[in-house]
Amino acid sequence: ITAWYNYTQNVDALASSERRNLERLALATSGRLAQLIEDSRRVTAFLAASADVADLLAHPADEARRAPLLARLGAVVGTNADLHLLTLMDASGTALVSTAPEVVGGNYAFREYFKVALSGHSFVTSIIVGSVAGRAGVYVAYPVLRDGQAIGVIAARLRAEAINAIVDGARNMNREPFLIDGDGVLIHHRLDSLRFHSLAALRA
Repeated sequence: ITAWYNYTQNVDALASSERRNLERLALATSGRLAQLIEDSRRVTAFLAASADVADLLAHPADEARRAPLLARLGAVVGTNADLHLLTLMDASGTALVSTAPEVVGGNYAFREYFKVALSGHSFVTSIIVGSVAGRAGVYVAYPVLRDGQAIGVIAARLRAEAINAIVDGARNMNREPFLIDGDGVLIHHRLDSLRFHSLAALRA
């Protein structure tokens, strides 16, 4: 009986220690993810407040305004390995300028990030698949304001790979990290076949 008691006490102590280690690891990983998203949010906020962005929205057909802005957005993406693209949309959801040429001219008014940003609030999505390129990423959207009213939206697409790399950094021989969104959908796992599957019934 004494041996069994000592054994169970040791097992409980080890389990408790492992739980604490996992909690610390989860906290550290979530902190890195939050910092990555916050850095991207600040980039979009800075661009949304730029005079040349609002100026193009006021004169969308002016190529003399469009080309310098595209070059500026391209420079931002080119110096940030975590960003995939930057897109400026007018109030109707039409992409006026984007670092991804195939996006220009498309309408994204149906996207939740556009709707929320046009209402005057910044918005960050879960990992979603783009409707044009078909690549997974996180969208960070920010309203472009004039006199307190949203006249357009600028959105940054954060590479899913940047988020996945942070999550995968917690992996070892005895630990398999994965990422679940607020709806219980598995948005990152080492096995591609498990991604974007729900762990519970989705809300209607």
